[in-house]
Amino acid sequence: MNPQDNIWVVLVEPRHPGNIGAVARAMKNVGLSHLALVRPVPFLTPEAYAMAHMSGEILEEASVYDSLEEALEGKALVVGTTARRGKRRGPFLAVDDAVEEILRTARSNRVALLFGREE
Repeated sequence: MNPQDNIWVVLVEPRHPGNIGAVARAMKNVGLSHLALVRPVPFLTPEAYAMAHMSGEILEEASVYDSLEEALEGKALVVGTTARRGKRRGPFLAVDDAVEEILRTARSNRVALLFGREE
């Protein structure tokens, strides 16, 4: 199995349809197709399609969830980014190490790349 088939991009409470479209375009550029949205604004808009540019199918096939827990169900690894460090945060990995871990896990398990909230 191609590891990209096991990678989901999860956006939490995205507020701008254009941003969702831009994410869809970036996903297609790197071979990803699973987009999960947690409590998004209405996103099948002209702005979203314009930003998606030839990636509208990712928008149309996006899964919408009421909770983050629901969106992450069945994922063996969840990866997020932050500039903050703290005792309650998970382990920190350098980008190269994180990519290796994501691809290694995605060979046989589902992985979520978590982004959000926009505020």
